[in-house]
Amino acid sequence: MPTMFGVFACVVGGCGLQPPTVSGGGSVVAVAADAGEETPPAPLGDDVVSEAEPVPLPPQGVHEAPSPDIFGTWLLDGGAMLTTFVSGVEVTAMILNEDGSGRVFLFDGQTGTRDCVQTYNVFDGETLVLDFSADPNLALGVERFFTFPVVVVVVDHGALGVADEAGQIAWFSRQSALPQELTCGRLEIQRTFENVPAPSFFSDLVPFDGDLVYNSQDGLIERFDLNTNRLGVPLGSTAGRLVQTVQGNHFWTHCACGGSPDAFRRDLNTVFDTVSTPNELGDFQTIRAMAYDSVDDRLWLHGRLQSTGLASFSIVDTNGEPDVLVQSIPFNRELRALAFDGTDMWGVVTMASQSVVRVNAVTGEVLESFEVPDEAVVWSGLTFDPFHMYMLGTDPAGAGVIARIRRP
Repeated sequence: MPTMFGVFACVVGGCGLQPPTVSGGGSVVAVAADAGEETPPAPLGDDVVSEAEPVPLPPQGVHEAPSPDIFGTWLLDGGAMLTTFVSGVEVTAMILNEDGSGRVFLFDGQTGTRDCVQTYNVFDGETLVLDFSADPNLALGVERFFTFPVVVVVVDHGALGVADEAGQIAWFSRQSALPQELTCGRLEIQRTFENVPAPSFFSDLVPFDGDLVYNSQDGLIERFDLNTNRLGVPLGSTAGRLVQTVQGNHFWTHCACGGSPDAFRRDLNTVFDTVSTPNELGDFQTIRAMAYDSVDDRLWLHGRLQSTGLASFSIVDTNGEPDVLVQSIPFNRELRALAFDGTDMWGVVTMASQSVVRVNAVTGEVLESFEVPDEAVVWSGLTFDPFHMYMLGTDPAGAGVIARIRRP
């Protein structure tokens, strides 16, 4: 079968014949391209046309096919894409808007965490470019790789097929809305307290004696009074006491030093217990988050294990000496905060961007994922009182912010 280009060439060039010429007597002479001889002129008659009918040429200029309708809500039906974006994470759906905005929905099969990442999208009729720099909360580890071109293999009203930079194919079907279990829930901010001292990278946010307490970048243990909604007098200098959680009237802290393998139960002056992960739990763990489970009387630690390089929860019985590792649960994502609400654990987890997760306090399984309440803020602390969730973060100007959130 001739190609469209071949058909066009036949119309213009005669498919092997030179253009027709007219003899002196007005008759048409067809010249064979390779015969070199003239064909005898046809006799004139009433039903014979003496001159060749003009062959209509196609209109001049480039005529492109209409751009495929790529915008809308797409659910992954098969294949995979963007597997190099965040290791171990798969794309489950996309929303592509005509104004160039969109979201890509990610799922981590190991932890059960979902991440709903903002993106810019540009489509030129053949290639779709996803630019994840649209998400102000994009994790530092993926900032160098935030733009991905994917070639659109096929698109019609109901189906979309794309090929990514690794040569993988993914097939999507158009949806009016995504299943709720693939999306991230929303947290409702009731009030925001801005321009508080910016938190230290290693500090969580904890309730203590009617206040919210955290370490600031100023090297102080800050107090925020929940009755007056104002900063109180700091409890003292940080001095290696990075607050993570509370047990009764004691803090659990780490020192943010030497890899932070030890957890300390203490007041402001005295250490009452030390959990040494290399000496008591069997592996050096870089502690980055802690929470005290007041129901089961267990201390939860999270961080990377030196032996494997992978992050996990270590659940510890601290009631005797030595402290005892009760359970270890793999959870290979970074946590910036961890808190117990009386039933479940909650954390601020980082995949491509930050998400808030509700974690089963028995199995370590993620039960729900939520978008962070303000995606322009980098969140580092989370805690509860009987009526609210509170979150601590740093805004784009570098100032601290505390959000009071309706308890999910």
